[in-house]
Amino acid sequence: MADSEKTEGSRGQSLPWIVLSGIVGVFAVSPAANGPTAPKDGPKVAAKADVPERAVRTVNTDPLLKPIEDFHSTRTREDKENHWSPEDLSKDIHGYRTEFVIATVPDPIDSPFGYAFDQVVDAIQRGVQEKNGYVLDRAWLPWEVDRKPRPPEPGKDPPPPIRDTTPGVLLFRHGKDATRGRTSAGLCVVFLVGETPVGGIHKIAFSRCLKLIAQSGTLADGPVRVIGPYFTGSQTSLQFALDDWLRGSDAGSWWCPHKNARFSVIVPNASGMRTKDFFRESWSAERIEIGSTVIPARVQLNAVLHFLAGRDAARSTDTIAAKATDRIPGRVAILTESNTGFGKSIAAVGSQDDITVLRFPMHVSRLKSEYAQLFRKQDQQAGLPAAATIAASGFEDAGGVAEGVPAQGGAATVAANNAVLENILSTISRERFRYVGVLATDTRDKLFLIRLIREFCPDVQVFVTQADLLLAHPDYLYHMKSVIVGSTYPLYPPGQKWSNPDASERLLVSSAAAQGYYNATLATFGLHDKMLEYGPPGFAAGPDVPNDRPPVWVSMIAPSGAFVPLQVFTGYEDPNGYVLRKPGGGAAPGPNGLEYPGALYLVGLGLAVVWALVAYKCWRAEGVWGVGSAIAGPASAVGVFRTILLGSQMLFSVALVALASARVEHTGYRSAEDLAVLGTVAIVWVGFLATALRGVSLRRPSAGPGARSWRWDALNLAIIVCLLGVSAAFLDRFWTVSDRAHRALFFARAVDLASGVSPLIPLFLMCAAASAGAYFQLERRDLARRSRVPSPFPSDAERVFDPLTDQDRRLKVELTPGRFWRRHRLELTALFAGLAVIGATLWRHSLPTVEGAGWDVLFGVGFMGLYVFVALTVFQMIALWGQTKGLLGTMARMPLMRVFSRLPARVAGVITRHLYSRSAQPLMLEITVHQLRAAADAVAADPAAPEGLRALVPAAADAERQLDAFVNPARGKPGNPVVEVALRELLSDAAARALAALSPRWAGLSTDEAFGAAPGAADAGEPAWVPRAEELVATQVVNYLAQFFIQLRSLMLAVMVCSSLLLVAATSYPFHPERLLLVFLLGLVGAGVASVAYIFLDMSRDEAVSRIAKSNGRFSLDSGFLGSFMTYVVPTLGILVAQLSGSFRWALEPILRVVK
Repeated sequence: MADSEKTEGSRGQSLPWIVLSGIVGVFAVSPAANGPTAPKDGPKVAAKADVPERAVRTVNTDPLLKPIEDFHSTRTREDKENHWSPEDLSKDIHGYRTEFVIATVPDPIDSPFGYAFDQVVDAIQRGVQEKNGYVLDRAWLPWEVDRKPRPPEPGKDPPPPIRDTTPGVLLFRHGKDATRGRTSAGLCVVFLVGETPVGGIHKIAFSRCLKLIAQSGTLADGPVRVIGPYFTGSQTSLQFALDDWLRGSDAGSWWCPHKNARFSVIVPNASGMRTKDFFRESWSAERIEIGSTVIPARVQLNAVLHFLAGRDAARSTDTIAAKATDRIPGRVAILTESNTGFGKSIAAVGSQDDITVLRFPMHVSRLKSEYAQLFRKQDQQAGLPAAATIAASGFEDAGGVAEGVPAQGGAATVAANNAVLENILSTISRERFRYVGVLATDTRDKLFLIRLIREFCPDVQVFVTQADLLLAHPDYLYHMKSVIVGSTYPLYPPGQKWSNPDASERLLVSSAAAQGYYNATLATFGLHDKMLEYGPPGFAAGPDVPNDRPPVWVSMIAPSGAFVPLQVFTGYEDPNGYVLRKPGGGAAPGPNGLEYPGALYLVGLGLAVVWALVAYKCWRAEGVWGVGSAIAGPASAVGVFRTILLGSQMLFSVALVALASARVEHTGYRSAEDLAVLGTVAIVWVGFLATALRGVSLRRPSAGPGARSWRWDALNLAIIVCLLGVSAAFLDRFWTVSDRAHRALFFARAVDLASGVSPLIPLFLMCAAASAGAYFQLERRDLARRSRVPSPFPSDAERVFDPLTDQDRRLKVELTPGRFWRRHRLELTALFAGLAVIGATLWRHSLPTVEGAGWDVLFGVGFMGLYVFVALTVFQMIALWGQTKGLLGTMARMPLMRVFSRLPARVAGVITRHLYSRSAQPLMLEITVHQLRAAADAVAADPAAPEGLRALVPAAADAERQLDAFVNPARGKPGNPVVEVALRELLSDAAARALAALSPRWAGLSTDEAFGAAPGAADAGEPAWVPRAEELVATQVVNYLAQFFIQLRSLMLAVMVCSSLLLVAATSYPFHPERLLLVFLLGLVGAGVASVAYIFLDMSRDEAVSRIAKSNGRFSLDSGFLGSFMTYVVPTLGILVAQLSGSFRWALEPILRVVK
């Protein structure tokens, strides 16, 4: 502001206002000495008919009139030919007709709401510009003047702040435009009167606005238009100002020349005003017409509680009480402020046994900045990256000073307030409140308190009223996700299309308060048809639904920061007529705005192809690709896992049926494209059901050792019946319990995959984990048959190899399901007891999701089922490695170790390749057959060879024929697994014969020669068949050991894949209790990673493995170990580290946004 403006401002304050009321103290400004002595006696500007009107030159020192003066003035202030007063505004100077609006706004200096001042002033500008094409011409703000230092005059008190007595001014103009029906130009003067949450509006500044409007002679044009207040606590001061003016008008005071003055007050944000007690008790609606563009805070609160109690059963037409509500979801604590009118308006809203109001300290703002610094330091120490593109640190202290009684205790007051907060948090935790509402005027107080609640009471559901995008501030977003918001306006950009389908542009605002001001401005000018979201959306409209008032929106803050609507309520009570109703009501909007994202069709097409492949393979081979040929029968244990694989696809497809049906209902069953999508998904579900039923046999099992068990038949049938029951119950609840509005909003958030609140994402990940687990179980059973290698250890008379035979029997028990459960029944009992404790703990602390009971069942059963499966798989993996290690240790204590010194180099690296690839199996068969041929030729050439080895000659020829039939099948068909199994049995029999012949020779060797410590070079006098037989034994023993390593490979993959998918599923949706759930899941993933790493390390240092791999018993980072580690451990560790660092969404969100 220029120095000349400051001079004007001080000159305008030189003469005191005349006291007009003892209560309010309204003052009138005396004009300068060279001006008129009284406004009503000011000179009139005459215009002669035959003389052109000269440009008006204004001389005025009142800053309230300066924007108008600057607009009309064409000459310097010293030119005094013409003077004017506010009365001249009625003469349409320069052809511009002037109108006035008073808007009360948060004082950016006297209150900590500078950010809100910017929001609402911007909304007012946008609203004014909607009328006749108004554009902002200029503005004058007293706060800009007060912020500049003014040196005090000697011997005088400091001058009072200008903002207390002078409002700000926004001046808008528009010209003539015949094409748009504007036949005259116009000016709109918007006065900005400051207000604070405790003291209310600046009454003197407000009265000066009224005085100027009265002097302009525009009171006869209609009521004085007032937009405000912002704070509930301003109702008393506003009542005083209006009451004194109306009484002065009725008394015929000279300063209010118009009799029967009227006011039109539209409340844009204050949601706790008692209009009946403060305004309508003394004045009729004809004198003070008051309405609000925001719904009362009590109704917003009751709507949130009603939704949390009913979730999918809460219908949009349900009656939301205006006072106490009986629909409570559980124990509720409400934190609210103690020193404002809004805080006092929040009283108990239900039974005292269910709801408790806790008031936080008056000087809580003193703690915000200190805690904010602590929070940032904690985030930096945890390695959490800054999420904001634009730094916004320090916003907790943005704005003016806190109002009320200043704290005088310094650090002691801060410590006392901190103790009060600790008591509040301990009360919430100790008394097990499950739902906590934070109701405060300042959004920053909400952020601060919610973060504290999330830190110390993580198992509660937090909710607030009045939507504000600051609630999704990047510094607090992690703690604000899943917070429920009840508000008049959802701040959801697509929502404007739902309520205003004909709008050609969308206005995106930063808070419900800003949108309330925007709508209030439009209503002030009679532009009700342009009001944003001031009516129900098309999917919630109906013949009995009012279209002339806004609904209550219940939304959730998504991990992406978006406000995602959950339900909308149109049937709330408004006994006092507080909410402004649009004249005429308006027509209900039609269905619109619910669309499939374009890229989602491609994703659906890819998913359909995968589904078709799975169903085809399961139908043709009664299994899945790669294992189908090994399926023993549809009613075996394999059939159960096959049903689980198909059932997981059924559950996901039934969710897609619900999704597609919501879209079809929204379009009125008229879209052929939507009907085709619904029909396709339904056919997919039926196809999976039919494929699963094909694996069920109701015939009596035949007798015999290889017959199927009726228990597997019963279990398979029970799983299918459960799948049918869950699908039917889920669709019944979705179609009959929930209403159309809930289904439409479910569709909107389900297809928004990037928001983080789509229930399809965790369901898909859990179904993928179940499918992966079932697939690996099918693979293990196929490998157990196809890769089965009989024991190559003979049962000779000396019983030399009996320890190895016994160990082989124990390993076979580990691979047999029924015998495994009996062998480890004590350990498994303890494991299930621990899992039961985990499940009970999660159940005790869990909260229902916002999706409803059907989804809760899917999520709960899915999480616990997969958790138990992964835990059992980890146990089975450790048990299998323990038995395998026992076999290796037994081998290391026998002369058998000598044969590995003759192992070909090509075979040495194969043993570790079995851990991450099955490609080594055909190669090993070829090598072993080659070794058999070499041994057979050596035996045939040596007449002194043992007679027992003579059988190797025909065995070699038979093995070569079988190998050729398996590796080179006719007409391009895959090798017959029966031939592969027979070939392995033949090779094991040959190795056993060789071991029986070699064992007597090892008895006379030295220790180093017998146990393989000496080099493996053949003795000069040793028969040629001996090294060939030892090579055959070494290669076949490696084949024998490989079957157990392949089983370990499948178990490792199952643990890593399923646990990783389960972890991602838990973080892809706001489940409660998130922290406890993640602790258990991270523990499970950590146990899996630690087990796999332990097995790798133990394996690399095992004597037998190191002898085979030629690593001499030392840990070696060879390619085999590194490849296995990279395959199993690194991906899961990457997910784990990313989850702990909070950066996982950086990798996932770009992919999801492509789908959006």
